[in-house]
Amino acid sequence: MLDRYGVGFSRLGVFLSGFSEGGWASLAALRLLEEEGQPVLGSAQVAGAYDLRRRALPAALKGGARSSSLYLAYAAWGQSAYYGQRLDSVMTPQYAKLVEHLFAGAKPTDIVRALPVDPRRMFNHSFLDAFDHNGANWWLDAFAANTLADVTPRAPVRLYYGSKDRDVPPEEALAAARAMRARGADVMAVDVGPIGHDPSMLAAAPLILAWLRELERPERGKSSAGMGRPTVL
Repeated sequence: MLDRYGVGFSRLGVFLSGFSEGGWASLAALRLLEEEGQPVLGSAQVAGAYDLRRRALPAALKGGARSSSLYLAYAAWGQSAYYGQRLDSVMTPQYAKLVEHLFAGAKPTDIVRALPVDPRRMFNHSFLDAFDHNGANWWLDAFAANTLADVTPRAPVRLYYGSKDRDVPPEEALAAARAMRARGADVMAVDVGPIGHDPSMLAAAPLILAWLRELERPERGKSSAGMGRPTVL
């Protein structure tokens, strides 16, 4: 992708960062880059979901936030198209039809109002039974296949979160950091304060910038003289 858009790699490496869904995407990009042997200076994720099957999906189905139904409807809509599955294979016929209509151009605020407070109402018996009893279902398999709980980054990683985030529970960052550290990775979960989902990005931004400047310092053990600046994505 970088070659396609003419983006080259600095010798310092790529610095990755993303918020919310972008937190997951940037950590997935880190895994891919390291698998390909590309240099990565560091990676900073904010309010991301990482263990999709075991943490993110169960938390969303509980409806802890008003946005839970929006996130799940969007995931079902997008993944059904990607995996070539019918939307009503996981959603009720009523909500499958409604979601197709809503994501054809409705505003996010209108989508939230149109969806139920209890996310489970959107899904059919077959999916809920598979979820409740750990049965077979293509959508559950998709969540498991896209989890990042097993990533062991070589580059340093910081997972920022707001302790009052109801959209993505703080335990996502805390559990991911514990698991990665247990495998020897340089990963820290950073609490940016008693704030919610969207404000956490504003609170994390200056911390990320300060950390990036620290990573660029020659005294980290590797001289950066003549190496240029990192590529920031």
